[in-house]
Amino acid sequence: MVFVGGMPCGICGKPIEGRPGARLPHFVRNRLDPLFPLSGLAFHEACFENHPLRELAERRSEEYLEKVKEPHRRCVVCGEEIDTDWYNTWYLSGDPSSPLYEFNYLHFHRQHLHAWARYEEFRRLVEVLEASGSYVGPPILPD
Repeated sequence: MVFVGGMPCGICGKPIEGRPGARLPHFVRNRLDPLFPLSGLAFHEACFENHPLRELAERRSEEYLEKVKEPHRRCVVCGEEIDTDWYNTWYLSGDPSSPLYEFNYLHFHRQHLHAWARYEEFRRLVEVLEASGSYVGPPILPD
């Protein structure tokens, strides 16, 4: 995330002078997720430290960064490292009982996604999520 002095704090909305106290990468794409308001923003240190979802946001953003680092970007289908033209499932669910939970942060060469043995199962689960009204955001599945 790029920070420019004077940007508003993602929590209180007041300008941040100097360096932000905290910055989080954009790690949540579902606008209905309680962590979405903290995703991809900068904050005053006091605002972030006192936010009730701070610890969960830190865990999820660290998890995201760990899962998308280059050594972890290996195609689920072929096992080869991915450096260009790839698809990532991102963070889909924080609930271990959700059928989408096991699909968090998977990586594919874009041309291999449809060859994945579990693609149809994944596609159906994504379609159910998107149709349920509990997901608002960019399309999960690529064109």
